[in-house]
This record gives sequence, C-alpha cells and structure tokens, in this order.
Amino acid sequence: MTDNELTSRTSVTYKTGEKYKESLINFSGEREAVRADQIAYFGLKPSECDGRTDFEIRLMCDAVAQAVTTVQNKLGAVLATKSEETAANAAASTQPRDQIPAAVHEAMKDGDPWKAAEGASSPAKAEAADPTPNPVDVMIDTVNSQTSVKALQLVWAENKVLFDANPEIMAAYKAKGKSLQAAA
Repeated sequence: MTDNELTSRTSVTYKTGEKYKESLINFSGEREAVRADQIAYFGLKPSECDGRTDFEIRLMCDAVAQAVTTVQNKLGAVLATKSEETAANAAASTQPRDQIPAAVHEAMKDGDPWKAAEGASSPAKAEAADPTPNPVDVMIDTVNSQTSVKALQLVWAENKVLFDANPEIMAAYKAKGKSLQAAA
C-alpha cells in the first residue's frame, strides 16, 4: 500500500447511546465514500454538507444519532415504517373533504404540516388517548411528597435504576434533599 492509499482511507464510528451495550454504527473505506455514506445514512441533505469539513459532517451525523437515540430511549418513540406512513397518508387522503376542519385546509394550502396537525388535533381526543401516567412524573411526585431525609433516601434506594436513568428525577431528589436538610 502506498502512502497516498493509506491517507485516503478512513473509518468513522458512532455510538448511539450511553451504555456499553448500545449499537455502534461504523463506516470505513475511501474518504469520499465514507462521507457520502454518512450523509445518506443519517438523512442529511447533500447540499447542506457541501463545503463542510469531514469533522463538521461527523458532528452533524453524531447530533442526529444522539437525538434519535434520546427520543427513542427516553421518550419512548418508535420509528414508523414506510408502509405505516403510506397507510396513514392514504387514510387521511380518503377522508371526505367536508369532514376536514377548515384550519387544516388552510394549513395544507400553506404547505405547513405543523399547522395542519394543530388544526386537526382536538383536546378531547388528546385527553382520552393515554390515561397512563408518565413514570417519571409519578416518581418526581413521590420524591416531592417525602417529609424526611430518611424517607427520601428509602425512595432513592428502592428506585436507584430509575433515578440513574432520568436526570429530572435525580434533580428533584437533590432539590428535595437540600430543602429537607435546610428545614431540619
């Protein structure tokens, strides 16, 4: 192998989570091919990547990987398959025009899907959608309801995994601990 061949090859690895068991995404090969593969894999627009360094592309791709992982792991999102998206779009397009709210029609004319979604939503449907309480909110309420440091420590000991996985819960725990110690 010549020196030129060695310098034109590269390898880039993305870790998609905080734990050692999380997936790794690895690209290796010729520098331009790796660059193109990263842009395609992470769904970046090639026009937005023109003129950027390999390092900048790496940062952009890493931001996408971390964001998707966070949304999936911490917010419970799931990726919709293309067939699910197509079925949802087909169902929406077959709805009689007179049953679609006027606000949605206006937003669709503007080409703004966010406005269309706002116009289509209804508070009654949102409330009935999922009556299951959010476990993070429940734990924060539990932490805030403790009246002694000892009781607070017991809640922490019984739910350590949940505390470690959620910075919001840990922040509430620390704040409550400080307020209980100050009151004592």
